[in-house]
Amino acid sequence: MLKKDISIYLICMYLLIFQDVIQYYVPIFKYFDEIFSLMVIPILTFNCYKNRNNLKINKIDFRIVISLIFILIIGLFSSFIYKYQPLSAVLGDMLLLSKFFLMYFLSSIVWNYDFYEKYSKKLYFHIRLIIFIMFFLTILNYGFNIFNSTSYRFGIMVNELFYGTHTSLAAAMIFLIALLIRCSKKTFSLELFCALIVLVSTLRFKAIGAAIIILMLIFYIDKFNKKISISKFILFAIIAIIFAFDQISYYYIENDGTARKVLNEKSIEIAKDHFPLGAGFATYASHYSLVSYSPIYYNYGLNNVYGLNDGNNSFSFVSDTFWPMIIGELGFIGLILYINCIINIYKKIQSEFIKENKYFYISKIICLVYLAISSTSEAAFVHPLSIPLAFLLGTNINKKVE
Repeated sequence: MLKKDISIYLICMYLLIFQDVIQYYVPIFKYFDEIFSLMVIPILTFNCYKNRNNLKINKIDFRIVISLIFILIIGLFSSFIYKYQPLSAVLGDMLLLSKFFLMYFLSSIVWNYDFYEKYSKKLYFHIRLIIFIMFFLTILNYGFNIFNSTSYRFGIMVNELFYGTHTSLAAAMIFLIALLIRCSKKTFSLELFCALIVLVSTLRFKAIGAAIIILMLIFYIDKFNKKISISKFILFAIIAIIFAFDQISYYYIENDGTARKVLNEKSIEIAKDHFPLGAGFATYASHYSLVSYSPIYYNYGLNNVYGLNDGNNSFSFVSDTFWPMIIGELGFIGLILYINCIINIYKKIQSEFIKENKYFYISKIICLVYLAISSTSEAAFVHPLSIPLAFLLGTNINKKVE
Protein backbone atom coordinates (compact mmCIF):
# COMPACT_ATOMS: atom_id res chain seq x y z
CA MET A 1 0.00 0.00 0.00
CA LEU A 2 2.76 2.41 0.92
CA LYS A 3 4.63 1.77 -2.33
CA LYS A 4 1.50 2.78 -4.18
CA ASP A 5 1.16 5.79 -1.90
CA ILE A 6 4.64 7.16 -2.67
CA SER A 7 4.04 6.81 -6.41
CA ILE A 8 0.71 8.62 -6.15
CA TYR A 9 2.24 11.30 -3.93
CA LEU A 10 5.11 11.96 -6.35
CA ILE A 11 2.77 12.08 -9.35
CA CYS A 12 0.48 14.56 -7.57
CA MET A 13 3.47 16.60 -6.41
CA TYR A 14 4.92 16.96 -9.91
CA LEU A 15 1.54 17.62 -11.54
CA LEU A 16 0.62 20.33 -9.01
CA ILE A 17 4.03 22.03 -9.05
CA PHE A 18 4.14 22.11 -12.85
CA GLN A 19 0.42 22.55 -13.50
CA ASP A 20 0.96 26.02 -14.99
CA VAL A 21 3.34 24.82 -17.70
CA ILE A 22 1.39 21.61 -18.40
CA GLN A 23 -1.87 23.51 -18.94
CA TYR A 24 -0.12 25.65 -21.56
CA TYR A 25 0.12 22.53 -23.75
CA VAL A 26 -2.95 20.75 -22.38
CA PRO A 27 -5.52 23.49 -21.60
CA ILE A 28 -7.93 21.13 -19.82
CA PHE A 29 -5.23 20.56 -17.22
CA LYS A 30 -5.94 23.95 -15.64
CA TYR A 31 -8.83 22.18 -13.91
CA PHE A 32 -6.59 19.45 -12.47
CA ASP A 33 -6.73 20.78 -8.90
CA GLU A 34 -10.56 20.97 -9.03
CA ILE A 35 -10.84 17.47 -10.54
CA PHE A 36 -8.44 16.15 -7.93
CA SER A 37 -10.54 17.78 -5.21
CA LEU A 38 -13.68 16.08 -6.54
CA MET A 39 -11.89 12.73 -6.37
CA VAL A 40 -11.09 13.36 -2.72
CA ILE A 41 -14.77 13.53 -1.72
CA PRO A 42 -15.54 9.82 -2.37
CA ILE A 43 -12.19 8.82 -0.82
CA LEU A 44 -13.01 10.65 2.41
CA THR A 45 -16.60 9.37 2.35
CA PHE A 46 -15.48 5.77 1.86
CA ASN A 47 -12.88 6.06 4.61
CA CYS A 48 -15.47 7.43 7.07
CA TYR A 49 -17.90 4.64 6.16
CA LYS A 50 -15.24 1.94 6.39
CA ASN A 51 -14.14 3.10 9.84
CA ARG A 52 -17.59 4.16 11.02
CA ASN A 53 -17.44 1.92 14.11
CA ASN A 54 -14.01 3.16 15.10
CA LEU A 55 -13.99 6.66 13.62
CA LYS A 56 -11.91 9.06 15.63
CA ILE A 57 -11.41 12.76 15.05
CA ASN A 58 -9.66 15.10 17.44
CA LYS A 59 -11.46 18.11 18.84
CA ILE A 60 -9.54 20.64 16.76
CA ASP A 61 -10.25 18.91 13.44
CA PHE A 62 -13.87 18.47 14.51
CA ARG A 63 -14.18 22.23 15.01
CA ILE A 64 -12.73 22.79 11.53
CA VAL A 65 -15.22 20.34 10.01
CA ILE A 66 -18.18 21.98 11.76
CA SER A 67 -17.05 25.48 10.75
CA LEU A 68 -16.60 24.37 7.13
CA ILE A 69 -20.05 22.76 7.05
CA PHE A 70 -21.64 25.98 8.30
CA ILE A 71 -19.63 27.99 5.74
CA LEU A 72 -20.99 25.84 2.92
CA ILE A 73 -24.53 26.05 4.30
CA ILE A 74 -24.28 29.85 4.51
CA GLY A 75 -23.00 30.10 0.94
CA LEU A 76 -25.69 27.80 -0.45
CA PHE A 77 -28.46 29.46 1.54
CA SER A 78 -27.45 32.95 0.34
CA SER A 79 -27.14 31.68 -3.24
CA PHE A 80 -30.66 30.24 -3.02
CA ILE A 81 -32.12 33.45 -1.54
CA TYR A 82 -30.56 36.01 -3.90
CA LYS A 83 -30.20 33.82 -7.03
CA TYR A 84 -27.43 36.00 -8.45
CA GLN A 85 -25.65 33.10 -10.15
CA PRO A 86 -26.56 29.83 -11.92
CA LEU A 87 -26.12 26.54 -10.07
CA SER A 88 -23.03 25.56 -12.11
CA ALA A 89 -21.14 28.67 -10.97
CA VAL A 90 -22.33 28.23 -7.37
CA LEU A 91 -21.13 24.62 -7.22
CA GLY A 92 -17.83 25.50 -8.91
CA ASP A 93 -17.14 28.27 -6.41
CA MET A 94 -18.15 26.02 -3.51
CA LEU A 95 -15.60 23.42 -4.64
CA LEU A 96 -12.98 26.13 -5.06
CA LEU A 97 -13.50 27.24 -1.47
CA SER A 98 -13.53 23.67 -0.12
CA LYS A 99 -10.56 22.12 -1.92
CA PHE A 100 -7.90 23.33 0.54
CA PHE A 101 -9.72 21.67 3.45
CA LEU A 102 -10.47 18.52 1.43
CA MET A 103 -6.74 18.10 0.84
CA TYR A 104 -6.00 18.94 4.46
CA PHE A 105 -8.15 16.03 5.67
CA LEU A 106 -7.02 13.70 2.87
CA SER A 107 -3.42 14.16 4.01
CA SER A 108 -4.23 13.14 7.56
CA ILE A 109 -5.74 9.88 6.25
CA VAL A 110 -3.51 8.84 3.34
CA TRP A 111 -0.10 10.46 3.84
CA ASN A 112 0.51 10.25 7.56
CA TYR A 113 3.55 10.63 9.82
CA ASP A 114 4.82 7.12 9.04
CA PHE A 115 4.67 7.80 5.32
CA TYR A 116 7.09 10.75 5.55
CA GLU A 117 9.38 8.85 7.91
CA LYS A 118 9.55 5.83 5.60
CA TYR A 119 9.99 7.71 2.32
CA SER A 120 11.90 10.81 3.40
CA LYS A 121 15.03 9.85 1.42
CA LYS A 122 13.12 9.25 -1.79
CA LEU A 123 11.17 12.48 -1.40
CA TYR A 124 14.39 14.32 -0.56
CA PHE A 125 15.93 13.16 -3.85
CA HIS A 126 13.04 14.56 -5.90
CA ILE A 127 12.90 17.83 -3.94
CA ARG A 128 16.62 18.47 -4.44
CA LEU A 129 16.28 17.68 -8.14
CA ILE A 130 13.44 20.16 -8.66
CA ILE A 131 15.10 22.90 -6.59
CA PHE A 132 18.43 22.61 -8.41
CA ILE A 133 16.69 22.59 -11.81
CA MET A 134 14.73 25.73 -10.92
CA PHE A 135 17.84 27.42 -9.55
CA PHE A 136 19.81 26.54 -12.71
CA LEU A 137 16.97 27.82 -14.92
CA THR A 138 16.86 31.04 -12.87
CA ILE A 139 20.56 31.63 -13.47
CA LEU A 140 20.10 30.94 -17.19
CA ASN A 141 17.09 33.23 -17.32
CA TYR A 142 19.05 36.15 -15.85
CA GLY A 143 21.91 35.45 -18.22
CA PHE A 144 19.98 34.87 -21.43
CA ASN A 145 16.31 35.70 -20.68
CA ILE A 146 15.28 32.29 -21.98
CA PHE A 147 11.69 32.76 -20.76
CA ASN A 148 11.30 36.17 -22.43
CA SER A 149 10.65 38.06 -19.22
CA THR A 150 9.37 41.59 -19.82
CA SER A 151 8.63 42.71 -16.25
CA TYR A 152 11.19 44.67 -14.18
CA ARG A 153 11.26 45.90 -10.58
CA PHE A 154 13.98 48.00 -8.96
CA GLY A 155 15.68 47.90 -12.36
CA ILE A 156 15.99 44.10 -12.12
CA MET A 157 14.21 41.53 -14.26
CA VAL A 158 11.37 39.72 -12.49
CA ASN A 159 11.90 35.97 -12.58
CA GLU A 160 8.78 33.89 -13.28
CA LEU A 161 10.44 31.00 -15.14
CA PHE A 162 7.85 29.00 -17.10
CA TYR A 163 4.99 29.84 -14.70
CA GLY A 164 3.99 33.12 -16.27
CA THR A 165 3.12 34.54 -12.84
CA HIS A 166 5.34 35.27 -9.86
CA THR A 167 2.59 34.00 -7.53
CA SER A 168 2.77 30.42 -8.79
CA LEU A 169 6.57 30.30 -8.71
CA ALA A 170 6.68 31.70 -5.16
CA ALA A 171 4.06 29.23 -3.88
CA ALA A 172 5.87 26.31 -5.53
CA MET A 173 9.14 27.30 -3.83
CA ILE A 174 7.44 27.62 -0.43
CA PHE A 175 6.10 24.08 -0.78
CA LEU A 176 9.52 22.77 -1.80
CA ILE A 177 11.24 24.59 1.08
CA ALA A 178 8.76 23.22 3.62
CA LEU A 179 9.00 19.67 2.26
CA LEU A 180 12.80 19.95 2.06
CA ILE A 181 13.08 20.76 5.77
CA ARG A 182 10.60 18.04 6.69
CA CYS A 183 12.38 15.29 4.75
CA SER A 184 16.03 16.33 5.16
CA LYS A 185 15.61 17.15 8.88
CA LYS A 186 18.11 19.97 8.36
CA THR A 187 17.43 23.65 8.76
CA PHE A 188 20.19 25.25 6.68
CA SER A 189 21.52 23.64 3.51
CA LEU A 190 22.67 24.42 -0.03
CA GLU A 191 19.25 23.38 -1.33
CA LEU A 192 17.51 25.81 1.02
CA PHE A 193 19.80 28.63 -0.11
CA CYS A 194 19.06 27.90 -3.78
CA ALA A 195 15.31 27.73 -3.13
CA LEU A 196 15.34 31.05 -1.26
CA ILE A 197 17.25 32.68 -4.14
CA VAL A 198 14.54 31.54 -6.59
CA LEU A 199 11.82 32.74 -4.19
CA VAL A 200 13.38 36.19 -3.80
CA SER A 201 13.99 36.44 -7.57
CA THR A 202 10.24 36.98 -8.05
CA LEU A 203 10.98 40.43 -6.57
CA ARG A 204 7.61 40.68 -4.86
CA PHE A 205 7.53 42.12 -1.36
CA LYS A 206 5.43 39.23 -0.05
CA ALA A 207 7.98 36.72 -1.39
CA ILE A 208 10.96 38.67 -0.03
CA GLY A 209 9.16 39.16 3.28
CA ALA A 210 8.28 35.45 3.39
CA ALA A 211 11.94 34.53 2.79
CA ILE A 212 13.05 36.76 5.67
CA ILE A 213 10.37 35.44 8.03
CA ILE A 214 11.17 31.83 7.05
CA LEU A 215 14.81 32.37 8.00
CA MET A 216 13.77 33.94 11.31
CA LEU A 217 11.40 31.06 12.08
CA ILE A 218 13.98 28.42 11.20
CA PHE A 219 16.68 30.10 13.27
CA TYR A 220 14.45 30.60 16.33
CA ILE A 221 12.91 27.10 16.40
CA ASP A 222 16.20 25.36 15.63
CA LYS A 223 18.22 27.34 18.18
CA PHE A 224 15.77 27.31 21.09
CA ASN A 225 13.95 24.04 20.37
CA LYS A 226 10.59 25.60 21.17
CA LYS A 227 7.45 26.48 19.30
CA ILE A 228 6.54 29.99 18.20
CA SER A 229 4.35 31.73 20.76
CA ILE A 230 1.56 34.15 19.88
CA SER A 231 3.72 37.08 21.02
CA LYS A 232 6.49 36.00 18.63
CA PHE A 233 4.01 35.71 15.77
CA ILE A 234 2.79 39.22 16.52
CA LEU A 235 6.40 40.44 16.47
CA PHE A 236 7.03 38.74 13.12
CA ALA A 237 3.77 40.21 11.78
CA ILE A 238 4.85 43.72 12.81
CA ILE A 239 8.19 43.21 11.09
CA ALA A 240 6.43 42.01 7.94
CA ILE A 241 4.05 45.01 7.98
CA ILE A 242 6.94 47.44 8.42
CA PHE A 243 8.84 45.77 5.60
CA ALA A 244 5.86 45.80 3.24
CA PHE A 245 4.31 49.10 4.33
CA ASP A 246 5.03 50.86 1.03
CA GLN A 247 3.16 48.13 -0.86
CA ILE A 248 0.31 48.10 1.66
CA SER A 249 0.00 51.86 1.37
CA TYR A 250 0.15 51.76 -2.44
CA TYR A 251 -2.58 49.13 -2.87
CA TYR A 252 -4.84 49.82 0.11
CA ILE A 253 -4.47 53.51 1.00
CA GLU A 254 -3.11 55.73 -1.78
CA ASN A 255 -3.93 54.10 -5.10
CA ASP A 256 -7.64 54.81 -5.64
CA GLY A 257 -9.51 52.92 -8.32
CA THR A 258 -7.37 49.76 -8.50
CA ALA A 259 -9.22 46.45 -8.57
CA ARG A 260 -7.61 45.31 -5.32
CA LYS A 261 -8.54 48.42 -3.34
CA VAL A 262 -12.05 48.62 -4.74
CA LEU A 263 -12.71 44.94 -4.05
CA ASN A 264 -11.58 45.39 -0.45
CA GLU A 265 -13.68 48.50 0.11
CA LYS A 266 -16.87 47.23 -1.52
CA SER A 267 -16.76 43.87 0.26
CA ILE A 268 -17.78 45.55 3.53
CA GLU A 269 -20.65 47.36 1.83
CA ILE A 270 -21.86 44.16 0.16
CA ALA A 271 -21.69 42.26 3.47
CA LYS A 272 -23.76 44.99 5.15
CA ASP A 273 -26.33 45.05 2.34
CA HIS A 274 -26.63 41.24 2.44
CA PHE A 275 -26.38 40.96 6.22
CA PRO A 276 -25.74 38.56 7.86
CA LEU A 277 -24.88 35.82 5.33
CA GLY A 278 -23.33 37.57 2.32
CA ALA A 279 -24.30 37.51 -1.35
CA GLY A 280 -23.64 33.81 -1.95
CA PHE A 281 -21.14 31.74 -3.91
CA ALA A 282 -19.64 32.99 -7.20
CA THR A 283 -20.85 36.55 -6.66
CA TYR A 284 -17.81 38.56 -5.62
CA ALA A 285 -14.00 38.65 -5.91
CA SER A 286 -13.81 35.00 -6.95
CA HIS A 287 -12.81 33.20 -10.13
CA TYR A 288 -16.35 32.08 -10.89
CA SER A 289 -17.74 35.57 -10.35
CA LEU A 290 -16.05 36.47 -13.65
CA VAL A 291 -16.56 33.12 -15.42
CA SER A 292 -20.29 33.75 -15.02
CA TYR A 293 -20.22 37.52 -14.70
CA SER A 294 -21.80 38.44 -11.39
CA PRO A 295 -24.66 40.98 -11.31
CA ILE A 296 -23.04 42.30 -8.11
CA TYR A 297 -20.40 44.07 -10.22
CA TYR A 298 -23.13 46.01 -12.05
CA ASN A 299 -25.08 46.70 -8.87
CA TYR A 300 -22.08 48.31 -7.17
CA GLY A 301 -20.49 49.97 -10.22
CA LEU A 302 -17.52 47.60 -10.35
CA ASN A 303 -18.13 46.75 -13.99
CA ASN A 304 -16.31 49.99 -14.86
CA VAL A 305 -13.19 49.13 -12.83
CA TYR A 306 -10.21 48.15 -14.97
CA GLY A 307 -9.71 44.40 -14.74
CA LEU A 308 -13.23 43.72 -13.47
CA ASN A 309 -15.27 44.83 -16.46
CA ASP A 310 -17.51 42.32 -18.23
CA GLY A 311 -15.67 40.34 -20.91
CA ASN A 312 -12.22 41.38 -19.66
CA ASN A 313 -11.35 37.79 -18.69
CA SER A 314 -8.37 39.03 -16.70
CA PHE A 315 -8.75 36.71 -13.74
CA SER A 316 -5.44 37.88 -12.27
CA PHE A 317 -7.13 41.09 -11.12
CA VAL A 318 -9.90 39.34 -9.22
CA SER A 319 -7.26 36.96 -7.83
CA ASP A 320 -5.38 39.87 -6.26
CA THR A 321 -7.47 39.42 -3.14
CA PHE A 322 -8.80 36.68 -0.90
CA TRP A 323 -10.57 38.04 2.18
CA PRO A 324 -12.93 40.32 0.18
CA MET A 325 -14.26 37.15 -1.45
CA ILE A 326 -15.01 35.65 1.97
CA ILE A 327 -16.59 38.86 3.28
CA GLY A 328 -18.67 39.59 0.17
CA GLU A 329 -19.87 36.06 -0.53
CA LEU A 330 -20.25 34.69 3.03
CA GLY A 331 -20.79 37.84 5.09
CA PHE A 332 -19.44 38.59 8.54
CA ILE A 333 -20.54 35.24 9.97
CA GLY A 334 -18.74 33.40 7.17
CA LEU A 335 -15.64 35.50 7.79
CA ILE A 336 -15.64 34.58 11.49
CA LEU A 337 -16.10 30.89 10.67
CA TYR A 338 -13.30 30.91 8.08
CA ILE A 339 -10.89 32.66 10.43
CA ASN A 340 -11.87 30.09 13.06
CA CYS A 341 -10.77 27.32 10.66
CA ILE A 342 -7.35 28.94 10.20
CA ILE A 343 -6.94 29.55 13.93
CA ASN A 344 -7.74 25.90 14.64
CA ILE A 345 -5.16 24.73 12.10
CA TYR A 346 -2.64 26.91 13.94
CA LYS A 347 -3.75 25.49 17.30
CA LYS A 348 -3.32 21.94 16.02
CA ILE A 349 0.20 22.70 14.81
CA GLN A 350 1.04 24.20 18.20
CA SER A 351 -0.42 21.24 20.09
CA GLU A 352 1.68 18.75 18.12
CA PHE A 353 5.07 20.29 18.82
CA ILE A 354 7.75 18.22 20.50
CA LYS A 355 11.51 18.64 20.10
CA GLU A 356 11.82 15.35 18.23
CA ASN A 357 9.54 16.53 15.42
CA LYS A 358 10.60 20.16 15.21
CA TYR A 359 11.39 19.82 11.49
CA PHE A 360 7.83 18.73 10.80
CA TYR A 361 6.65 21.62 12.94
CA ILE A 362 8.82 24.09 11.00
CA SER A 363 7.47 22.87 7.66
CA LYS A 364 3.87 23.34 8.81
CA ILE A 365 4.50 26.79 10.25
CA ILE A 366 6.19 27.89 7.01
CA CYS A 367 3.14 26.81 4.97
CA LEU A 368 0.62 28.51 7.26
CA VAL A 369 2.62 31.74 7.59
CA TYR A 370 3.04 32.01 3.83
CA LEU A 371 -0.67 31.43 3.21
CA ALA A 372 -1.47 34.13 5.77
CA ILE A 373 0.95 36.59 4.15
CA SER A 374 -0.13 35.86 0.58
CA SER A 375 -3.85 36.05 1.48
CA THR A 376 -3.45 39.84 1.71
CA SER A 377 -2.65 40.15 -1.98
CA GLU A 378 -3.74 36.98 -3.78
CA ALA A 379 -6.33 34.20 -3.68
CA ALA A 380 -4.10 32.22 -1.32
CA PHE A 381 -6.32 29.48 0.09
CA VAL A 382 -8.07 28.82 -3.24
CA HIS A 383 -4.95 28.96 -5.42
CA PRO A 384 -4.02 25.62 -7.09
CA LEU A 385 -0.71 25.58 -5.19
CA SER A 386 -2.55 25.77 -1.88
CA ILE A 387 -3.20 22.06 -2.44
CA PRO A 388 0.37 20.80 -1.83
CA LEU A 389 0.62 23.17 1.14
CA ALA A 390 -2.53 21.53 2.51
CA PHE A 391 -0.82 18.14 2.09
CA LEU A 392 1.84 19.23 4.56
CA LEU A 393 -0.48 21.04 6.96
CA GLY A 394 -2.85 18.09 7.28
CA THR A 395 -0.31 15.51 8.40
CA ASN A 396 -0.71 14.33 11.97
CA ILE A 397 2.88 14.70 13.20
CA ASN A 398 2.40 13.87 16.87
CA LYS A 399 0.77 10.46 16.69
CA LYS A 400 1.66 7.72 14.27
CA VAL A 401 -1.25 6.28 12.36
CA GLU A 402 -1.41 2.51 12.34
